[in-house]
Amino acid sequence: MNYELLFKNYQQKLKSAFEKDAAPQTEPSTGKLLVKADFTGIQEFIFSIKSDGAARQLKGRSFAIQAMAIILQHELSSISGFELLYNAGGNLYFFVSDFEEAKLREFQSRIWDALSQEGISITLAWVSAVPGSSLGTLMMDDLEKQVLARKLSIGNRATNFFEPVGTESQIRDLKEFTGNFAKSSGYVLEQLTQDAKLSVDGNSLRFLTTKLLLKEQTVDGFIPFNNGVDRFLVNTLPKEMEAGRKVVKSFGSLAKEAFTRSKTEKLGVLKFDVDNLGKIFESLADTQRSKELSAAFSFFFEGHINHLLEKDVQYYIDEVKYYQEQIRHCNQKIQENQNKINQDRRNRRKYEKAIRQFERDRSYAEDKLQSIMAAKQTYKNNLYVIFSGGDDGFIVGAWDAVFSFAVLLRDEFENFCSVLDTPLTLSAAIMVIDEKFPVSRFADMAEDLLAKAKSAFSENMDSRRLPQKNAICLFDRAVSWKDFEEFFVRKQKEKLVELVRSDGKYKQPKALLNNIRQSLQEFENLKRLDGTYNFPKVWRLRYYFREQNIKRQPNIEEMPGTQMINQIVDLYEENLLESYEKNNDELAKILPLAARWAELELKSGN
Repeated sequence: MNYELLFKNYQQKLKSAFEKDAAPQTEPSTGKLLVKADFTGIQEFIFSIKSDGAARQLKGRSFAIQAMAIILQHELSSISGFELLYNAGGNLYFFVSDFEEAKLREFQSRIWDALSQEGISITLAWVSAVPGSSLGTLMMDDLEKQVLARKLSIGNRATNFFEPVGTESQIRDLKEFTGNFAKSSGYVLEQLTQDAKLSVDGNSLRFLTTKLLLKEQTVDGFIPFNNGVDRFLVNTLPKEMEAGRKVVKSFGSLAKEAFTRSKTEKLGVLKFDVDNLGKIFESLADTQRSKELSAAFSFFFEGHINHLLEKDVQYYIDEVKYYQEQIRHCNQKIQENQNKINQDRRNRRKYEKAIRQFERDRSYAEDKLQSIMAAKQTYKNNLYVIFSGGDDGFIVGAWDAVFSFAVLLRDEFENFCSVLDTPLTLSAAIMVIDEKFPVSRFADMAEDLLAKAKSAFSENMDSRRLPQKNAICLFDRAVSWKDFEEFFVRKQKEKLVELVRSDGKYKQPKALLNNIRQSLQEFENLKRLDGTYNFPKVWRLRYYFREQNIKRQPNIEEMPGTQMINQIVDLYEENLLESYEKNNDELAKILPLAARWAELELKSGN
């Protein structure tokens, strides 16, 4: 199927899930159970490994969780009345006939035995389905209570699930499995003769009575099943040559990719999650709508993300545009000076000198453009998708690629949801770390920063009467996507980079960035004990900032970039005063965030 048509097909599924005028679909009749298979310990299972060599097996550990859910769905489908609602992100929801409780208990016992050494657990819990209703709040709340009760009732047997992986673990090293997964085009499921404990070899995973076998690569990222259900595989990993063969790039190599562009050898970490999804599922009119929403998200976060990884890194695009503009500018100035020679022969030498300088500048820009074009960069060479599926994801990569991909992902999600009267929103968190930073620590920190983004504006309600989120946490500061992308942070960063870059036309000192960044801390220090700001001191900070960045420089009106600096300072003054009036630091922190971003991009070289 043509990809554009595929995209529109799933966009229509998303729209159908929220249509209010459509007739409700048939709901489960009496005699059904709503069941949840709840995975516990996922983050510890994936991230509890050493940073050294982590890239060679993190994806394999992540896919092992997905593979277990796939196998579990496959085996549970043999139960009478099985009807899948949702399978992603360590949560599996489905219906079965209400006379099958004994089989569910049998499955639970088999699961315990299969996972007894692996530091992860899967709990089955169920409630009676309410005839003729949606997955409303009451039913889902009851189901979550049953999940908690089941976990507590496990007792001593569950203690193994929360202890470090034991010596009998069958999945201690997944480097070979990860490498083969990155080369595969999908998988097939094969029946085993008896139950197996969870185990992984080079190209397969065994769990219960099923083996998931990786297939050789034939297509990228898309697996059409014969039953008409599409499945998507996020296995695009960055590669490098090692000993004459392609292997998954190390985190150190990804940090070096950023260094080649920005001279800042750092990794970026991106964690993202759809806002209020649980409440949104509960609000849908019927279970058919739930299936359509689940399918739409599966396409976007497991299928469309592969499409996005093929795109050029934004930094590459920006640099190409920048040097193309420099060449155009030089050509224009050369032509202007040639015209002046014809009009003013007495000053011929002055114009010829200017022409030679612009020719040198043009030659430099042409050389830079050629080298940039020769080293074309796509996201798939710069980003390592640890997991993406359901409604969330976790990505590590070259820091600059992570920043721009976060914007791309959010824009694409907004476009995907544009068919809805009330669009869905996405929140995210970004960190910048060293390549040796402990894996388990950055996983926990990213989780905390995402929670910070989601809570920053949650006292406000959106049009669905749900907590407003739609934010991103950057450098430990939460801002709305609107401020981050559309109005301030991203655009101001671009202005600051243009002002300060050493090969630009303004060549302003980098102290400007440091002054902006440090001023936020100074502003926050002005907050009184009662939470209000000291207005006279805010006013003085405003003038101090202008003094530091404008008045100290000689012949200020003649200096390149003065007009742009004045615009930035004027904007920052307005932001400081509005932050004072609103008694929060939302606007005050916009420009300092942009300055920190610009510092990373301009650490040296540019």
